[in-house]
Amino acid sequence: MIKEDFVIQATVRRILVRSNIEYSALTFGTVNGVVYFRGLFKLAGTHSREKDDDFVGLKTQDYIKKTLYSFEKKVRLIPGVRDVIFQFINWKKETGQWVPVREKIAVPVKAKSPTKGKPESVWVVKEEDGDLGEEKGAEED
Repeated sequence: MIKEDFVIQATVRRILVRSNIEYSALTFGTVNGVVYFRGLFKLAGTHSREKDDDFVGLKTQDYIKKTLYSFEKKVRLIPGVRDVIFQFINWKKETGQWVPVREKIAVPVKAKSPTKGKPESVWVVKEEDGDLGEEKGAEED
């Protein structure tokens, strides 16, 4: 790592802490002035979902969006930064706007085969709120 990249890394870490961003779920690095972020973007001390009140959830999303814009701007203004690459699991940037990504998790489930009567392995996609989605995968004998 060259000296400039080291200085950029230290500045990014300082910005993360000062912006109240939970950086334990993030990995970030700098190579030749390009800063890479990967992982889960989360604010420190907040929960990712509020099931009780949709309005509170929308307010939290708006606050996270504002934090993302501010954070991106601060990182791009660091001297020596040529580009910033974001690969967040739960947020993506589309046409200049930060958009939350609904997480889908594929979970193996044992189900009885309708023809043979023996269990088969089925992949069920679960949405973030715990609803079951469509089935994916194939039978395993």
